[in-house]
Amino acid sequence: MKHGLFAFYAVCISCIPTITFSYINQSHLYHARLFPGENRFAYNNLSSLTFQAAGDSTTKRLNNQGETITAPSGQRRYRYHQSNFIFEHNFSKNIFAGFNFPYAHLIIEESDNNISYKKKFINNPTFNVGWTQSSQCWSWADFVNFTVESGLVIPAESINSNAWGMPLSGKCALGIYDWVTLGVQSDVTIFSNKHNKACWNLCTYFKADHLMRGLSLLLGYSYSTQEKTPTQWETAPSQQFTSWNRWTCHFALSYDFACTMHPHAPHIEFCYNKAISGKNIIDNSLIGFQLGAEF
Repeated sequence: MKHGLFAFYAVCISCIPTITFSYINQSHLYHARLFPGENRFAYNNLSSLTFQAAGDSTTKRLNNQGETITAPSGQRRYRYHQSNFIFEHNFSKNIFAGFNFPYAHLIIEESDNNISYKKKFINNPTFNVGWTQSSQCWSWADFVNFTVESGLVIPAESINSNAWGMPLSGKCALGIYDWVTLGVQSDVTIFSNKHNKACWNLCTYFKADHLMRGLSLLLGYSYSTQEKTPTQWETAPSQQFTSWNRWTCHFALSYDFACTMHPHAPHIEFCYNKAISGKNIIDNSLIGFQLGAEF
């Protein structure tokens, strides 16, 4: 088993994307979308543990025309922070399962520094199961990876109400020139109650993988939309229902410390998820980091 892991990481360093987690990331109108991860490695008995933390604050809110608006009483600041604890395990080479436990904090603060709304909550934990495949038998590509997954969104005391949900996700990545990864991903979450319509996400990305030893760069672009969801624009307990959409640009700089001599060494990433435009959203970007390891 030890020699098998050495061989596995030697291949990873040469031609396979660094980040292995493939969790299903729930989007919401209060913040830019986090990058949803790359294709899961196709390797038997592989476990991954990842911690993410990101947040930001803004006074900008976009209306249903995409125009910036502020509250009549003056500027209102929206502060949002989220942490994700993600665990995944391959039960065979191609079959994996995982769990994402997100904890979030939303504060709405008036211009006089008075807090009008404050809520700490578990933001829709998600259990996912999936199938992944990596094909490296192409003359024109280093690899072609496919991942499909589904699961269960567990009701929690979140902003967008207590609702069960079923996510469906598909990912494809192409590796060329020994260092370039091109990927596309799409997912939808279907909720069980009438207050939450299906939430759709589409993401494309470019990754320069292991440019210098374990150093990698990623640039991605996401579109997210939902026809109807509960919102908390002002103070509790007033609540509205609205449709929304958002464009997010993803920037990431990561370093993978794993090598043939230290296959369980961690990887670290710093990310900036920039909110570009949208309708009926809080214009919050997310700046943060993640730390993870495979074992």
